[in-house]
Amino acid sequence: MVTVTVTAKFHNPSLSRRKEWQHASRLYRDTKQFCIDGWENGDFGKSVTTASIDNDLYSAIQNQAIREAKSDHNKDGEVRYRESQPFAVNNQNWELDTTENGTVVVGFPCVSQWWYTPIEVYEDIADPVDRLVEGDAKKTRLQVYRRGGD
Repeated sequence: MVTVTVTAKFHNPSLSRRKEWQHASRLYRDTKQFCIDGWENGDFGKSVTTASIDNDLYSAIQNQAIREAKSDHNKDGEVRYRESQPFAVNNQNWELDTTENGTVVVGFPCVSQWWYTPIEVYEDIADPVDRLVEGDAKKTRLQVYRRGGD
């Protein structure tokens, strides 16, 4: 099976959503750093769970942060995350749908709630997005990150 990466841009997200996504990116970084520091200090074993993490991220996002931190730690040892990290969720924790007027929206958990936000579907991504919406393609990980001044 072929994996296709689709990079889409949110269509006019509100200021409150942008701020929450930025906050989630920082919490994601902090969660990954908490795991790395705990493993390096011997505070807990590799079997850390979301019960050990004290922040407001949805557990689905915390779980992904734990998986990424574990992978980074196994590969590189002690890691220091300096910048906010793009947060991610696995295939079970996000949705792609269309509204009655045909707008494509992506839904995913964040800090305060699930957000459903329109994305811009331009020509280069129209086919893979259509296949995802129709259920003809398998979802994988969704990653939310900030690019440039948007």
